[in-house]
Amino acid sequence: MTTRINNSILLILIIVFNFNCSRDEQRNDNKLNLLKENESPLNIVNRTDTIKITVKIADCGEFGGHKEHLYIQRNNENNIYARFIVDSISCDTLLKHYGTPGFYEKNRIIIFDTIKILDLKEELQISQFVQRITELYLQDGIYSNHGDFYKIVNTQDYNPFQIYYWNSGNHKETYYYKVRKLFINN
Repeated sequence: MTTRINNSILLILIIVFNFNCSRDEQRNDNKLNLLKENESPLNIVNRTDTIKITVKIADCGEFGGHKEHLYIQRNNENNIYARFIVDSISCDTLLKHYGTPGFYEKNRIIIFDTIKILDLKEELQISQFVQRITELYLQDGIYSNHGDFYKIVNTQDYNPFQIYYWNSGNHKETYYYKVRKLFINN
């Protein structure tokens, strides 16, 4: 009897999970359809500013590691393009400066640098990432100097914003891997 109940509960959970996954995909498709009719999900980006996203991956523990940069701009043809840069730094170059461990920026070596024009789906993924980091920042609000570090800056003169978020210890999902896959398939 309990096996039959457990199997029934498991079946219900699988159905609900599949329904939720398909609903999420449907929501994204609906968003894209609305966007095609209206505007870009990154409409805040104009020709005179740049959204700068920097992610510092904690390769070397709490002292940091390599950085990944994403620069988003709009060109004269009204396309949004993104430049993605990844650097490399050896954890062996960790230095102490005034008693604080850190890296000399000049030791960083660029290992990947590419530019691409974004389609609406890619713009939506980046927009969802920025929204998620903002959400996590508002929820957590606790500063800690370990884990991956996210910095998002819009350089607009009349409407600037900056968000700094440490994904410390709890490793909450930021959707950054989806953005990264737009440029690097690994």
